[in-house]
Amino acid sequence: ESLCAEAFTGVRARLAEETPGFYSDSQIRAWLNDGVREVARRALWKRTSASVTVVAGTQFYTAPSSAIQVYRVEYRPSTSGSVYRLEYRDINAMDVVWGINQSIGRGTPEFYTLVSANPLSIELCPTPGVGGTLKVFTYAMPTDLTTNANTDAASTLDVPVGWEDLPVEWATALGFRKARDVNAYQLAIGVFGQNLARLSEVATRYTDEPTSIVPDWDWGGGLMLDYGY
Repeated sequence: ESLCAEAFTGVRARLAEETPGFYSDSQIRAWLNDGVREVARRALWKRTSASVTVVAGTQFYTAPSSAIQVYRVEYRPSTSGSVYRLEYRDINAMDVVWGINQSIGRGTPEFYTLVSANPLSIELCPTPGVGGTLKVFTYAMPTDLTTNANTDAASTLDVPVGWEDLPVEWATALGFRKARDVNAYQLAIGVFGQNLARLSEVATRYTDEPTSIVPDWDWGGGLMLDYGY
C-alpha cells in the first residue's frame, strides 16, 4: 500500500513539475488509478473471497462484481458443517456431465461452470437440493479512488506491499506520453513492464516453500484415486 499523496508527489517529481501546469492534479490521480487497475488485471495479485447465498432449486448465481476471474468455489449446505470443493468444467465440457438436461435433478453440487461475463454468472450442477452458501474465491479489481485531492490524499493505493512504485511508474509513463517524449515514455513503460512481470511471478504463490504431490481424495468412498498438484 502507498499513500495516494506520496504516490502523487512521486509522479510529479519524476515528471519534473512540482506544481500544476502541463499536468493537472486530477489527471495524475486518474493515471494512478489506471496503474492500480493495470496491476490488478495483469498480475492477478488481489485474491479475495465472498459468500453468496444458495437457494434450494436455484442453479445460477452471480459472482462478486469485483471479480476478474474465479479460481475456486466451495459449497456449504445449511444442513451440515461440510464443505464441498466444486470442480470447474468449461461450459462445453459440461455436456458430458448433464447431457441434454442441464438441471439433471437436485442434489449436492459437484461442478460449476461460468456462463457469462457481465455480470459473471456461476452455474452449479446438480442444482442444489438444500440452501446454504457458496464461498467464491476470486482475483478481484481494486476500488477506484476519486480524483479529489482533499478526499484521497490520505487514502492508500490498492497494490501489494513492496510494489507501491508500480502505479507511480505507470502514471509517469503516461505523463511522458502526453508530452510526446518517446524515449522517456519507452524507458518508463519498460521499467513498469519488468517490475510487473516480477510481481506476476511472485503473486502465483507468495512463498518459496517447496510444494509436493498429493493424492486426490474421493470424499464419497474415501479412496485414494489419481494424483494431482
